[in-house]
Amino acid sequence: MKSLLIIEDNVANKISYYHVLLLLLSLPFDMFYSHVIFISLIIHTLIHLKKSTSRPLFSTSNLFLSSVFFLTLLGTLYSLNRPEAFKEVGMQVSILLAPLTFCLNPLDLKKYRNHFFLAFSLACVLVITYLYLYATVVIIYYHLSPYTLFTPSFINHNFSQPIGMHATYLAMQIAAGLVFLLGLVIKEKKPRLRFFYLVCCVILTAGIIQLGSRAVFIALFLIINLGVPF
Repeated sequence: MKSLLIIEDNVANKISYYHVLLLLLSLPFDMFYSHVIFISLIIHTLIHLKKSTSRPLFSTSNLFLSSVFFLTLLGTLYSLNRPEAFKEVGMQVSILLAPLTFCLNPLDLKKYRNHFFLAFSLACVLVITYLYLYATVVIIYYHLSPYTLFTPSFINHNFSQPIGMHATYLAMQIAAGLVFLLGLVIKEKKPRLRFFYLVCCVILTAGIIQLGSRAVFIALFLIINLGVPF
């Protein structure tokens, strides 16, 4: 865990690293926080911009990653509700900016990939734990039956409502964290760490069931049965 906070790199890359780390930690929460951190990362990248460390902006991978944004932009031409359409474009502009930002930023994402995924996965565990604690406090306060937790009152959007996150979107993030932690359970040699990761997997699995997103559950079922063994 210590390696998540202390890395060996130059000062500019360390600042970029902590920006990305905070960005990933903020994803399971309201997008206001992630947008503020992302804007700060863009400013930092532009301040330390060097042609020698930048990668090409126009590439097949960047075009592929940004295609969702361009499809949304194209869809505004056929929208009957233009204000709502432009609002959607504004919300998705980070899909366009993210690949461009990381092309200009010299931080080696592959080098710290496991650090980022672990931080993101642990953030998801904390979010689900908080949501269960919040639901428990509500049940105790109103003197409800413990089984109320498994009724529609605490399922799907009602479960994710305390953090203002769409249930399916949160479930997608939880699934990504769960798949990564399952990989750690398989590869980890130390019994204590393996047990810790296993407990985290149980919490995230419970969270996905509580969020009740069938689309994510089906995708996760296929990934665990096909992707993880492969």
